[in-house]
Amino acid sequence: MIKRIFGNKGVVTILAAIACFVIIFFAYRYRVEKEINAITVPYAAEQIPAGTQITEAMISTRQVPPSMLEGDVITNMG
Repeated sequence: MIKRIFGNKGVVTILAAIACFVIIFFAYRYRVEKEINAITVPYAAEQIPAGTQITEAMISTRQVPPSMLEGDVITNMG
């Protein structure tokens, strides 16, 4: 019975197309989730002159997608 079903080219084509769509769907979903999971990054909320001791009041945080970060980026205020 199974050999007869898989012997039909139309059935095999439909099953292969469904398998391709499932693989593409999950690969696309993985890529999108990877790009939109934001990372919290601290930044200077005001102009900080050289030689000034930085306090927590001078620093804010922002959610940024990982694809926008380049090089060594500080991701914690510790």
